[in-house]
Amino acid sequence: SVFSPHSRTAHFNRSLAMVKEDARCSEILGSPEKLVAYGESPWSSWRRSRTDGPAAHMSETRDERTGRESIKMRYLVRGERAEGWVVVHLERRPGEKEFEYVLLALDVEGHQRIVLRGSTGLVDKKRGKILGVRVW
Repeated sequence: SVFSPHSRTAHFNRSLAMVKEDARCSEILGSPEKLVAYGESPWSSWRRSRTDGPAAHMSETRDERTGRESIKMRYLVRGERAEGWVVVHLERRPGEKEFEYVLLALDVEGHQRIVLRGSTGLVDKKRGKILGVRVW
């Protein structure tokens, strides 16, 4: 159901609300009231190719070994000053009702990633990697 708290729309709306409420995001993008998010591309195919693919992508997976469910989403936001990509990664453990944020971040070209929830992604302690390179 579209109105389920676990629907794609609900996850999209919750993550966008957090971006709009964050002062760091507003400083880069502009006024939260004028922020527009695209679940589907409003532009031509030429524009989509310039912005590294479609304006929205969502995948849902389940790890058969651990039973964890994951939702990953990426969508474009445009404000008065800049545009960028919101990256969302949610996980739900077996037996739990709610998904938890593994990562909620805003990427704007020319600016450092703003992490609203979860990891900065610089160090993956479980796998011994820094920026995707195995270090131990």
